[in-house]
Amino acid sequence: MVAVTLTAVALTTCGQQAASPNAWDLNHVGPVKAADAIPELIAALRSQLKPDPVAGVDVPTVYAAMDKQLAPLLADFQALLVQAPQQIGTAPGPIVKGSVAQSAGQASVALLAANVPGREYFINKTYDAGEQFTGGGMVENVKGVSEGYAENGQVVVHMDMTGEATKVTGDGATAQTSVLVQSLLIGERVAADGTKTGQKTYVDLCPDDAGLSHGKLYFQLAAAGNVDGPAGQQGGQANFIVTADLLGHVDDSATLTSYDLNNLSIQRSATGSASSDSAGFFADGVSLTGVPPTSDAWTSTGNAVAGPSARTAIHNMKQSDAMREIGLMVLFAKFHVQEMYRIAEKAWQQGHCVDVVVTKGPDPKGLSAGQSSRFTAEVHHKPDGAQLEKPIVASDPVNGVVNPDGKPTMAPAEFTFTAGSGRPRYVELSSTSLRGIGKLTVYFLTSYKLTITVHLTGVGIPTQDSKLTGTIVPDPTNTFLEGPGTYTLEIYAGDCGAYKDYGPTTQPAKLKAVVKGDGSFELQVDYGFGFNPIGTFPAAGGAGQGTQTAPGTCGPATWTYAVQADPA
Repeated sequence: MVAVTLTAVALTTCGQQAASPNAWDLNHVGPVKAADAIPELIAALRSQLKPDPVAGVDVPTVYAAMDKQLAPLLADFQALLVQAPQQIGTAPGPIVKGSVAQSAGQASVALLAANVPGREYFINKTYDAGEQFTGGGMVENVKGVSEGYAENGQVVVHMDMTGEATKVTGDGATAQTSVLVQSLLIGERVAADGTKTGQKTYVDLCPDDAGLSHGKLYFQLAAAGNVDGPAGQQGGQANFIVTADLLGHVDDSATLTSYDLNNLSIQRSATGSASSDSAGFFADGVSLTGVPPTSDAWTSTGNAVAGPSARTAIHNMKQSDAMREIGLMVLFAKFHVQEMYRIAEKAWQQGHCVDVVVTKGPDPKGLSAGQSSRFTAEVHHKPDGAQLEKPIVASDPVNGVVNPDGKPTMAPAEFTFTAGSGRPRYVELSSTSLRGIGKLTVYFLTSYKLTITVHLTGVGIPTQDSKLTGTIVPDPTNTFLEGPGTYTLEIYAGDCGAYKDYGPTTQPAKLKAVVKGDGSFELQVDYGFGFNPIGTFPAAGGAGQGTQTAPGTCGPATWTYAVQADPA
């Protein structure tokens, strides 16, 4: 654990001062348990309220009940945030569509509360614990929302939790309302009338051309107690407000090397406190630089740097208390910043920011053994489609040789693939840089002559065998195979169990084969109602199969497909 020491700015009582060694040493704060940080800070805030701002109420008991409800919700939010990087590309409404989006059979783990177009949710939970505490004549309600999502090129984190306890005493003429409130806001709150509190907390999903990922941080923790009485309202409130500019540094291996919390501003204030002067502190104009992204967020790491306008002050607090609270706020900030960058890093490393695109060729496409095919590839930035001057590597050729092999080649990059004797034939392209990682598999497809025998059985329908034939060839993009087909079958008409055979008929069909990536093709057929998969066959050619079951008029029906694919 590296000590974070601010040597250029001192925390001073009711004033400003510079150049005091070891004035802000966070090393004594960590490590801190995540579950302990907020309770400690809330306790610090409450200590600044009047001893009993809510008349006739057992304040500690009520606050303890609030904590009992708020603590698991915060823990849940942080646990979901830690899991969020694993949810890239699996949630509804993927960030991008195509090869890097949701794969078949990959279940979504997102908790989707609202389907916002273009937004991929990692967390979306609403909490409404309801009236769970009625002790001391108080009625308490804890509610809120926690969100983490990718939208408009940003990874956004938002949490808005509020606990409120209310007590009404006296008759209609002397009614007195007492209220205790505590809240945590991370990010921006937008009220029903459009009024905004705070600012969006986010980091850029994709690094810029200098390998930098920018962002903003805002969170506020508050506690308050108020009572309406004959002499008017009395009480107090206290809060922490933390803001920072965020900057992530990405290297040419598309790895986040460190991040900074720049222009860090921490304000802690109280009104209506037990003392005559407001208690609290502020510290701003400070930066925490070079924070390792893989470090424990609940320990103090990085380098504290004071800018020329940095300033700090303490009001009616012990300096040791102020230092500890600053340390806790920084650690709480680090946790959320670090998790946002983990989400973003997973995204740019999984192809959400750059594409490798074949812009010319392969030419020719269907290859004989020993024949060569040339193609050109570029790197494109997904958000705006711009061409990037970044290297491309061709590697792992299957049933062939690629040149250059394994050598980074600046885009636009030209490659040559020479076919071997086996099938399938393909090569992997990748581009790795400070803009992200993009990948593409280039297939050197051949044509196939298909013969498919279809065996139909079902409840109350005649058993029959039919035949589907055709030839499929590479499409213009060289990413799948397609072609016309002919379907020959018997025509039956009648009711369940009583059908008449009207003889054979021939119908047109469309055939399509899509590369599965495991050495086989998925075969699809369209009889005029859209393509549906019916089975698979090996890329080297030979026998394949498939089965379909569907409810029928009389009962379930099953189609069994025997596929023979011969390279043409």
